[in-house]
Amino acid sequence: MIPVNSFDISHIVFPSNVHLADPTFNTSNSIDALLSADIFFDILKDGKYKLDNGNLILQNTEFGYIISGNTSRFSSGSLHCGLITKDFETLNDTLKSFWEIEEIVPTKFVSD
Repeated sequence: MIPVNSFDISHIVFPSNVHLADPTFNTSNSIDALLSADIFFDILKDGKYKLDNGNLILQNTEFGYIISGNTSRFSSGSLHCGLITKDFETLNDTLKSFWEIEEIVPTKFVSD
C-alpha cells in the first residue's frame, strides 16, 4: 500500500544485502501495479527480516524486498478516509442488484 503521506525512514538500518523492490516506498505516489492473491504468493521467495523492533517486515520477492508493517509512528497522525458517490439511490440500486444476482436459490430435487 502506498502511504497517504510521505514519511522519513533515515533512522531505519536496512541489511546491506537487501535490494528493495521499491526504494521510494515511503513516498506518497501513484500505484504502479496491483497483484491478485494467486500471483502474490507465487512471487514470494525465501528471505525475511524484521526491522524497527519488529514493526516492519522485509519479505524477499521476485522483484526485490517488499516492506510491510505498522508505519503509524512515522506518520503525522492525520487519518484520511472517504467515500465518493454520485447518487445514493444509484449506489443503493447497484448493491441491491448485486445481492439479487448473488442470491442462492434453493434447488428442488425430484425423485423417481
